[in-house]
Amino acid sequence: MRQSIRVFGVCPAIALVLTACDVRVGDNGVSVGVASGKASDQWVRTYTLQPGGQLEIVSDGGSIDVAGTDGTQIEVRIDREARAGSDELAREALKSVEIAETKSGDGVRVETLGTAGSDGRRGLRRSPVTVRYAVRLPRGAAASFRTQNAGIKLENVRGRLQAATTNGGVTGSGLGGAVSAAVVNGGVQLQLTSVTEPMELSVVNGGIRLELSRETKATVSASAINGGVTVDDALGLTAEAGSPSGPGRVSGTLNGGGPKITLQATNGGVRILAGGAPVEAPRRP
Repeated sequence: MRQSIRVFGVCPAIALVLTACDVRVGDNGVSVGVASGKASDQWVRTYTLQPGGQLEIVSDGGSIDVAGTDGTQIEVRIDREARAGSDELAREALKSVEIAETKSGDGVRVETLGTAGSDGRRGLRRSPVTVRYAVRLPRGAAASFRTQNAGIKLENVRGRLQAATTNGGVTGSGLGGAVSAAVVNGGVQLQLTSVTEPMELSVVNGGIRLELSRETKATVSASAINGGVTVDDALGLTAEAGSPSGPGRVSGTLNGGGPKITLQATNGGVRILAGGAPVEAPRRP
């Protein structure tokens, strides 16, 4: 059974005690201190995908940073770090996070699996382990990234990309190819250098900010429930005749049309901007 890794950076002075906290109960009440023990390790693998193959990364509670490369090999690095009351306890905590690697004829899947248990003396114990992925992806590759309680960052990547996160955001710059992103409780903020294939971005409880070059040729369909849709005038959007439009829906073409861009937001807005504006980190509503 898969269990999620939950990472907490604050130690509450309540009955539910984290192993990464130093908690003492004395005559003067409860005191909470930061754990002094620490352990870390690093897992690194390289892969060469066959034509049509795909890389799949699944992280329960860890961030994923992806950078494009001109090489032919994929590199996946996983950094694990644990904090506890002592170095020995921290080393033991690292064992609660497993790394599963699956190779098949059409690709590679790498997944982190976290565990949470109980401590007979202290009660409930949650994993004090943080996980961070760093991926170097050749341009033109196909890849899927999924995480929760953390974000996904894409930099100078071109290919067939899928990104999904819950309680986090997806950010990216210098992107090209077919890009899709799905976020729950977070935002999507992307800057595209080109649009050569259809793309789809969807967000629940958050907004979408998409930056395009003024020369982009695309067909746009954007909608926002409980939010508005705005398009930079510099992009020269031409509204489609007979298509529904209004504060929460915009459809039209850029520079005569091209690959379709579909943007959908629930409880958030959609902004489509001309290139040149800085991309900020997504904010939760």
